[in-house]
Amino acid sequence: PFGPSPRTKEATNFYMVNAGFDGDLGDHWKWNADYTHGHSQYNVDERETLNWQTTFAALDVVNNGAGNPVCNATLSPDPAIAARFANCQPLNLFNPASTPAGLAYALGTSAYVAVTQQDTVNVSLTGDLVQLPAGALSGAVGGEYRNERLDLDSNSDPAQLDTPALQEAYYGGLRGVPAGLNTAYWLTNTGTAHGSVNVKEGFVELNAPVL
Repeated sequence: PFGPSPRTKEATNFYMVNAGFDGDLGDHWKWNADYTHGHSQYNVDERETLNWQTTFAALDVVNNGAGNPVCNATLSPDPAIAARFANCQPLNLFNPASTPAGLAYALGTSAYVAVTQQDTVNVSLTGDLVQLPAGALSGAVGGEYRNERLDLDSNSDPAQLDTPALQEAYYGGLRGVPAGLNTAYWLTNTGTAHGSVNVKEGFVELNAPVL
């Protein structure tokens, strides 16, 4: 809307670890086991975007009685609101560059980080069971366990302003806030999520030569 253009910083850190073992059981059986761990972290910072709470506080400017422009919220009779916006600096909507302290107060960083992890374990056993006229009857048995997890954390989760009561608590003491405003930033309001999936699988195979 005004001021500098938002700047986005993104970074991904990823690594994977694999380990495996195998061996023989007697003359006709082989076993195998392996483990894989993967980890990915994705960070996003949307910098110099308007924080609606501080923006509306900085735009509501009044005279403090001594001829100085101040943020109206700093004069609130509610001590909690006055303390919350104690550092507020007036912002000139028509010429933001003329009030750099107010612009700096209004701008913020919307950030989130998404971490995904996967752990997988595989085990198997293969070998010959009995000899048939056309060759050995062989078999295989094994299983896999897989766990996948997501943790997404954000400082701009819209769920935090889902209801009128939450909006009133967040924007309380400010004038000019549009009714129903349920976001904290002008851009990049990202929700949070936490969950995991566990999968267990097994198999049995037989190989019987016919001819």
